Amino acid sequence: MGLFDFIFDETLTFETNADYALRHSGPALTDQVGGAIELAWDRVIESRGSGEFERYTHDPVGFIEDVLGDQLWGADESPTGKPGQREIAQAIAENDDVAWGTCHGVGKTWLLARISLWFFITRPDSIVISTAPLNKQVKDMLWRQIRNAHANSRTPLPGRILTQRAEMPGSPEWYMVGFATDTPAGADSSITAQGYHAVGGLLFVVDEASGVPEGVYNAARGYLTGGDAKRVYIGNQNSRHGRFYDAIHGENSSFVSFQTSAFDAPQSIGRHAVMNQSWIKIMQKDCGPNYEADPLYQVQVLGVPPSSDSHSLIPLSLLEENKDLQPDLPGRTIGVDVARLGDDKCVAFLNDRGRLKARHQWSKARTHESAEIISQLMTKWRVPNARDVKVDVTGVGGGVVDDLYRREVYVEPVDFGAGPQGDWDHVIGGHLKFKTRRSELHYIYYRLMHMNRLAIPERYERAWSDTVSLRSIPDETGFFKIEPKEKMKQRIGRSPDDTDAILCSLSRGSVKAEVEGSGRIIKRRRRRAA
Repeated sequence: MGLFDFIFDETLTFETNADYALRHSGPALTDQVGGAIELAWDRVIESRGSGEFERYTHDPVGFIEDVLGDQLWGADESPTGKPGQREIAQAIAENDDVAWGTCHGVGKTWLLARISLWFFITRPDSIVISTAPLNKQVKDMLWRQIRNAHANSRTPLPGRILTQRAEMPGSPEWYMVGFATDTPAGADSSITAQGYHAVGGLLFVVDEASGVPEGVYNAARGYLTGGDAKRVYIGNQNSRHGRFYDAIHGENSSFVSFQTSAFDAPQSIGRHAVMNQSWIKIMQKDCGPNYEADPLYQVQVLGVPPSSDSHSLIPLSLLEENKDLQPDLPGRTIGVDVARLGDDKCVAFLNDRGRLKARHQWSKARTHESAEIISQLMTKWRVPNARDVKVDVTGVGGGVVDDLYRREVYVEPVDFGAGPQGDWDHVIGGHLKFKTRRSELHYIYYRLMHMNRLAIPERYERAWSDTVSLRSIPDETGFFKIEPKEKMKQRIGRSPDDTDAILCSLSRGSVKAEVEGSGRIIKRRRRRAA
């Protein structure tokens, strides 16, 4: 037997004389022999091709559970008996178009990765195209799952999985590719998504489908000219508009659709956790007593579109779009909303160049205690200049600012009831009229979000819930008006403390101050109202 002659048993385990060489040779020969073994093993796997896997061509459940060795959950495991991963996977095999609107945490990206591998491995000369709004979602989430599933498969699989591309050696027309619509390669989405036609079938999968541009969906229509072509759209239903919404809810939709809530998913399947019940309770607490009417709760927990999307000042889809951005706004500021001695919370946010970096909450504190907390946050968050700390002086906040002034910490007071200041006119334009500072700051918040210059990470769930609950009020006199705070509190069942703190962090000069390095104010000048 030669050095690289292989003896295989029925289970395709093997042994070679090279194993002996590896144990008894020097480093140089070890590297050479090891590389030869790896190459030989690749050839063995590739020589098997997809032949032994073709029996799973119409059985993704069997492929995922028998070949990959993973476990799906379905209607049998669901507390409500509704379809789960198992039924959705089989629906993809039996239908050309499938759309799945989900809550958080049910394993949608996990399933999409394994469906991609199933189609790719079981169909010679097939093509799988995957996309999502952000490069992070494609590279670090969907394709990381694809790489892990391929590497850890119970049965060794053919093909080479790269960062965002997979290929079958010797078969240039047999591959998978992933692209994000926010990268230079995906900037012209209609072009990026065109030109794929496969002899062995084509699968087009979209993760976080609410955020993908219309051009991608339009181009995908061209895929259907082939014989075996499938489209799978999966994600949270962040909007009541767009192609993903129409796929699930459109009267003439060609899609077989599913909707899954957090209450439909089991807590665990085997040894693997699925739905965290404590997270549901946290969401209910963060979204307030009327949580079932909260758009964030509806999307992330119930798995349905927001009921009030068309009336939101800042829709959930925009929060999703901006959440991973790194904006370039000037300044590092702290915004503070001070609560009365009651159920309302004092909230402070660190706004670093347009991205919220930290949050602190406290309650039932006296004015001097709140002043001390703010002083400590200035040190902890490295904001040494008092002029960069913006404190709401409506109500008891005025007493907190007075206490800070006695300490010679001259923060900027933000009076929501005062007139507009015009401090952002150079960015947002000065064409609208405002009666109050509160309305002006809400419009600044709205404009910066739509300009993609403000990012709120998803971990700040209360801020998201407050934000999607904001409502503007039509005004025939030409003024921009926002729903009164007391009315909003009645509607959502709590005070919007998080958004008030964010608004404060955006203030840039109801009082213009020149400050020494110590933070002590040496000159103050009130700006004329615009």
